[in-house]
Amino acid sequence: IHYFTWYPCIKFWADRRIPMLATTYNRPEGTGETPQVVETILESLLGRMDSDPPGGLFVMESENPHRIEDGSFNAAYFAACGSGGSLPAQPEEMYFPVFQALQKMGYPFAPRVGYLDVETDPQAMNPTNSKLLAAIAEGALRAARSGEDGCDEETAQDFAMRVLDEVLGPNTGLAWKQNPATRQVCPQCQEGFDSKQWHRSVCPAMGINELKVGDKVTLARLPRSEENGLPGTLKAFDLSAQEWVVEIGGQEVQLKPWNLDLRKK
Repeated sequence: IHYFTWYPCIKFWADRRIPMLATTYNRPEGTGETPQVVETILESLLGRMDSDPPGGLFVMESENPHRIEDGSFNAAYFAACGSGGSLPAQPEEMYFPVFQALQKMGYPFAPRVGYLDVETDPQAMNPTNSKLLAAIAEGALRAARSGEDGCDEETAQDFAMRVLDEVLGPNTGLAWKQNPATRQVCPQCQEGFDSKQWHRSVCPAMGINELKVGDKVTLARLPRSEENGLPGTLKAFDLSAQEWVVEIGGQEVQLKPWNLDLRKK
């Protein structure tokens, strides 16, 4: 569901070879992503350590003998460290490999752009929810347009309609195309969202403070103590690097949002 939200985390950990552990589970009622689905996603992104060239996924424990007796909960475990190569900066560039791998096992891949709070909104997963259709379509459109082989707008829309039909039923894509919902768009990361509160918690441009172009900031939490406290101005957000371009004393440098505090007035 939230591929676009957690992809930057996996890239961060994989690029720095930080070990990661993913858990998932089987439920008799079949809700949620199964261990097989999670394993396929991780293998598509990171590769397997026993493959050539070696990837990052090295523990695939899809069946856990220590389960609840009635079978209502069976946790699976997957561990990874690094990847078979550097992951692309943007999640849409890996959308198709994951989409194709899951199609082979008959599982529809339709991640939303923007956090979808399914627990507090009973209508969130309803196929008539125009916000849901727009969030799924935005992800498919971004994937179809990305890279050097990005397709034209008509083909991108056809692909988004196909994705919607596969996950939510026939004619859902047509309903989206005929009545597209207008979403709020973050001016910093350019992602659509429905809840500002939820977007604030996952937007890569946000640090301890809510940051925007033109803000006066102070450098903070940098390894070189003499740099902390320097004043600067935010010029732009570099989405691919997930860093702010900051003007300091007439020169531009790039820094992570974590290293920027709003300057006190």
